[in-house]
Amino acid sequence: MARPNTRKIDHKISDARDRLAAVQNRELTPLTGREKRKALSAMAAGSTQVVRGRSTSRADRRIDRVWDEAADRILTEIAELESERRSIVREAGDKKSARIAWW
Repeated sequence: MARPNTRKIDHKISDARDRLAAVQNRELTPLTGREKRKALSAMAAGSTQVVRGRSTSRADRRIDRVWDEAADRILTEIAELESERRSIVREAGDKKSARIAWW
């Protein structure tokens, strides 16, 4: 028996890792619409505070929280996909061992 077919799930894992790298580089593309709205709102609030000559610490914390939440969301997705991949490989191994050990 050949190795189990995990190409689709491997591709999903690779895509999720690429999205995680993009989030870590502070790119907006991997964010959901809600996260983009929060990030842009925090950026606008920060720029308003800069124009008024005030501190931007609250806006900085808000935008850092958005990035952290997005990274956590993608990390949990990666963990779920890797768990699913392990179960596929385990099931294929169980089938193979049951087939070989029939006698």
